[in-house]
Amino acid sequence: MRSGGGASADNRAYAVVAGGPDTAGREAWLWDLSVEKVLGDQQDDCLGCLEVANTNGGDGLRLRYDERQLAAQLAPVTILPERLVALERSEKELVVILSQSGRVQEGTRVLDPGDVLVVEGEDPAEVDLVTVGAGPAVLSIGRLHRHDGRSLRWMP
Repeated sequence: MRSGGGASADNRAYAVVAGGPDTAGREAWLWDLSVEKVLGDQQDDCLGCLEVANTNGGDGLRLRYDERQLAAQLAPVTILPERLVALERSEKELVVILSQSGRVQEGTRVLDPGDVLVVEGEDPAEVDLVTVGAGPAVLSIGRLHRHDGRSLRWMP
């Protein structure tokens, strides 16, 4: 797993914002989510890659994962002001929520742009997200699960 951030072999700037495992050497690398300056046409060490551009023209997101062990989805979600979005997941699925713009509240937590929330294991199966403030919020939602049906866990 790339630790922290820096520049890749083709000089793309990136910052890893979440990953599993979060510590190199703890167990075999399975996935990571990074904020990247340039997206598209990269054929680096990805066994599986999904990308989504920031709708506001900023950095894009890249979800790298070991497709031999995991299946993944990555999609942008816009939450309009005063609207509630109920995000559901199975107990064996790991969901990564990254705030790209606007502010979103989940329970007592407020996600500002750049904040990441990982939901997995014994966390609630449904997460309610609502905007904070007058404008919309744009999130990227990554979903990962194991092919073998075991729970995908993450240790912060």
